[in-house]
Amino acid sequence: MFNFIRKHQAWGLVFIGLVIISFVVFFSPYGKLQRSGALGGGDFGSIGGRPVTEEEFRLGQKEARLDFRLRNGAWPEEGARGAGFDQVRQAMDRVFLIRKMKELSIEPGDKAVAAQIAEYFRDQERGTFDMQNYEAFTQNLLRTAGLTKQDFHEFILHQVGLSHLVSVTGIAGELVTPREAEASFRKENEQTIAELVLFQTSNYLAQVTVEPAAVEQFFTNRQAVYRIPERVQLSYVSFAATNFMAEATQQIAKNTNFIHSVDAEYQQRGANFFKDEQGNPIAEAAAKEKIKHDVEKQLAFGLARRTASGFANALFARESAQAGELDKLAAASNYVVRATAPFTLAQGPSELEVDRSFGDKVGKLTPEAPFLTPIASVDQDAVYIVALKQRIPSSVPPFDNVREAVTADYRNTQARDLARKAGQAFYASLTNGLAQGKTFETVCAEANVAPLKPAPFSSKTRSLPDTDNLVSVFEMRSAVTALTPGKASPYTPSRLGGYVLFLKSRQPAPDEQVKAELPTHLEELRRQRQYASFNDWFTKELEHANLRMPGGYKSAN
Repeated sequence: MFNFIRKHQAWGLVFIGLVIISFVVFFSPYGKLQRSGALGGGDFGSIGGRPVTEEEFRLGQKEARLDFRLRNGAWPEEGARGAGFDQVRQAMDRVFLIRKMKELSIEPGDKAVAAQIAEYFRDQERGTFDMQNYEAFTQNLLRTAGLTKQDFHEFILHQVGLSHLVSVTGIAGELVTPREAEASFRKENEQTIAELVLFQTSNYLAQVTVEPAAVEQFFTNRQAVYRIPERVQLSYVSFAATNFMAEATQQIAKNTNFIHSVDAEYQQRGANFFKDEQGNPIAEAAAKEKIKHDVEKQLAFGLARRTASGFANALFARESAQAGELDKLAAASNYVVRATAPFTLAQGPSELEVDRSFGDKVGKLTPEAPFLTPIASVDQDAVYIVALKQRIPSSVPPFDNVREAVTADYRNTQARDLARKAGQAFYASLTNGLAQGKTFETVCAEANVAPLKPAPFSSKTRSLPDTDNLVSVFEMRSAVTALTPGKASPYTPSRLGGYVLFLKSRQPAPDEQVKAELPTHLEELRRQRQYASFNDWFTKELEHANLRMPGGYKSAN
């Protein structure tokens, strides 16, 4: 998404005008990062009492973002995974590691760097270096993020150095013997053969007798379950970006360099950057039209924000701070005031596209301070001015209002209890029968139950399609942990009711599998131990380094 309007503009600052700036900065998420006000007074923190220079910090920022991009396939600002990305913390960690590499004289050679780049851009089918992919990455993707090929090469240099640092500090992790690895492999790949007897709640619903007095008593005993939490209702005025598209188009028409800027942006990103919904490159004219449309949308959003800020200024300047002032000012300005449906702070209003922090902001509103500063929609399609309309206290609804839901809950609760009793009775008869020398199959036949036979599973199994919708493999793995073959687990409640699991046998991993896969397992086990050792070293070193974050910065985590 284009960053023409800075997302964190303070509400009270009204735009003086809209200017189309250089497209290099205009389309650069990193350029926005550098202009961020997260750091105060040029203070970039310190490590071990030694100040971090701006050059070091900017390098750390670049490399932290590159590392995120290569791990996740997107820049931090482009997806949900980036929501927890703390750019300042990650940059400082990166600076710390680069300094440690220098202290330990870890200086990778050009051949190691070239090999790592070749590995990153290896064609999976042919196993060779994919030059076209590399050029697209360095010439298009990096440039649009405000980064250069040199930035990337320096990042790779430090990545190779980091792998050497892991080797040096994690050497204890390599001390895994082949015998230890084989024991670990055999344990992880031992196959469990088990059978399940299910007692599903749904199978007992028909046996439940619904008596009105019992249902009412059930409601009385569980009123807290049906209590309606405190809710909030807001009044709001929406300034939609679509209402300003015509003005945005006029703004663009006045800029004689706009077409050249679009051409430059198209050339910078490359023809393959612009794709249709099927992932196919689109024609040049269509791509340029998309660029133009995206710019128009951002300009329109900026105009909407400017108008909303002006309205907010006028609202906050009124002598009275009553919520009704929003209605009065909107009426005088020919704006429509709408009301949200009552909502809980955890849910948020269905009418407004807002982020998770919105509930926290609304929770602080009072009749004496009923207004929020302008709120931009998540997709930047609108700006909202909101006021507290009313708070609706928590209450228990009358029984008649929730009779249907309470009755359904009562039936399910009674059915679950019947399933539990049936499961416990079966377990008792199973343990008695096994003690008498009966087989599992005989006891099941006598109890008229049909066991399920899941596919064999091991401690590494993550899914069993035949039974996952009934009992997860994780539950079964837990249930068999303490069992020996020929024994059964007690009745265990589950999402759909409950079950009894019978362990028939444990089969060792085939020798052929051990022989074929053990070398890889040994390598992976050593790598895991090595990284665990490195992480322990890193944590301790960071504690001793007395790392001080940049001035004025507070970590989001």
